[in-house]
Amino acid sequence: MNPKYFINENGIANGEVRVDDDRTITAAQRGLLFALFRDISVHSTGYKTENLVEEVKEDLKAKFCVDRKHEHFSLSDVSILVAGEFIDYVLEFTFSHGIPLKFKTFEVAKEWRDWSYLCFRYRECTICRKKQAEVHHLEAVGRGMNRNKVNHSKMPLIMLCRYHHQEAHNIGNESFCRKYYVAGIFVDVATLKALNVRGEYGEEANV
Repeated sequence: MNPKYFINENGIANGEVRVDDDRTITAAQRGLLFALFRDISVHSTGYKTENLVEEVKEDLKAKFCVDRKHEHFSLSDVSILVAGEFIDYVLEFTFSHGIPLKFKTFEVAKEWRDWSYLCFRYRECTICRKKQAEVHHLEAVGRGMNRNKVNHSKMPLIMLCRYHHQEAHNIGNESFCRKYYVAGIFVDVATLKALNVRGEYGEEANV
């Protein structure tokens, strides 16, 4: 895919650059997608045909193509890049519609690149998806330091329910991340502000 550039009013080129990748969808990607389709079909009343999984698949593909302005594709030979973008899209669909995932699907999806960020956007525990989760710092904020004066966007964070938050404190962050195969992420200021995480964000404060 060729990079596309856009010229702003100052004559500076900017845009998104993508690297060519001729690989096609992997078995792991396809397996996760169909597991997600099955879980969605179980909990969605809007799909009424006999082959619910197929209907969910085609419906979400169509929505993805419209939203992302992408041409129609087949899950048999779509590129690995588009397959990844589609997984992110379907995962967000499960979050935004409150669709629970079966344990096996959940464990696989949890390893996906966008999972932790979605947990922040929808305030769900990264470990168990419990609602109204809390922000946990994987790097300790200095004792006695005013958290309202800290730039939290520069620290690795993880969203945890109260139970898992306490467990992280009890066993330590390193042991906790190793136990659940999770890692912290750097969260943008806009998302932190939406979560009412107060901090000193400097020039980023108006993001």
